Amino acid sequence: MFDEYTEEYFMEHAVEMGQKLAVDTRQGSVYMDAAAGHCLRAAKFMSDLRSAFEMLAIDTCTGNILTEKAAMDGVNRQLSTSSYWNVSFEGTVPDTGDRFYVGTYYFTLEYIDEKYYLKSEINGTETNYLTEGENVIPVYNVNGLTSCTLGSLDVPGTDDEDDNSLRERWKEKKSGPSENGNRSQIKTWCESITGVGRAHILSLYGGENTIKGVIYSTEGGIPSTTILEAVQTYIDPIVAGYSVVVNGKTLVFGDGLGDGAAQIGAHFLASAPDSVEISVSFSADLKNGYTKDQVKANVLQSIREYAKKLVLEGDETIVIRVSSIGSIIADTEGVLDYSPSSLMLNGAGSNIDIGKEQAPVIKEVVVND
Repeated sequence: MFDEYTEEYFMEHAVEMGQKLAVDTRQGSVYMDAAAGHCLRAAKFMSDLRSAFEMLAIDTCTGNILTEKAAMDGVNRQLSTSSYWNVSFEGTVPDTGDRFYVGTYYFTLEYIDEKYYLKSEINGTETNYLTEGENVIPVYNVNGLTSCTLGSLDVPGTDDEDDNSLRERWKEKKSGPSENGNRSQIKTWCESITGVGRAHILSLYGGENTIKGVIYSTEGGIPSTTILEAVQTYIDPIVAGYSVVVNGKTLVFGDGLGDGAAQIGAHFLASAPDSVEISVSFSADLKNGYTKDQVKANVLQSIREYAKKLVLEGDETIVIRVSSIGSIIADTEGVLDYSPSSLMLNGAGSNIDIGKEQAPVIKEVVVND
């Protein structure tokens, strides 16, 4: 809208006006020197006006402006959180609040629901990629502690929600319409909970007045029980529970008493997706100076990012495509060339369909000679 109003645009108009006034319009003339400053200021004003317009538009506003405008409609940017890791001790159990480190990352020991956890001292996803079984070192000596080992990741850390994610949630709420407990509003409720990356809402899942929310973590994978409980409590708490048998399996939905955000009579269940483990194998020639382990780690990280994007940004029913995995491998640092015919997903050369109640989990990458 404002792109055409450049300094050159205004200078051309100044020349046209000077010619109509029959004055000297050559470069360096008194008239053109006087006009140049005005043209520069006019172009700067139009540039500022364009920036202001972009800050006010839903598709182009960013940063703090986007945060403030979305919050006016009740959609708040999700802030970064710490990761929580299970931990096991041999010998004396340290005191809560004691500090430990794994590699270059520092953690604090917490005791929650009768279990010990290591909480990362920095927020974000950076501490999500440690290896189960690593040694955990106390910052200060703990008498009687013989060993300390890192367990599984219980709650992944999350980064501050990016602009695209916040914008999409905001647009969904504005265009839903998200009201009166419809699918769009329930989806918005689920995704407003910290740690939730996406929710698939399945209406009438267990019969009349039942709703199942399939909850994905911010990494596009299986959420922790803590996150599921937070979603359940917010929308439809379970006290007595409402049991329904679906495909031979008993599911316990919320009470439907209206004690949460859901309407009275609506029974909601927050559920984790079923994991679909995916193994990738291929043959490749490596560049000089790279090892199989290095290439394997690079490919694994890239494929996980690809799967995460599909889950969080793609259609509800997604497909892990052989062609896309092949492109990732070909573009991976350290890979000189690879054999497309050798590429296998779970031992086959075909795509893998992921349903609305499933999440892809990249289990391993094997690099053959």
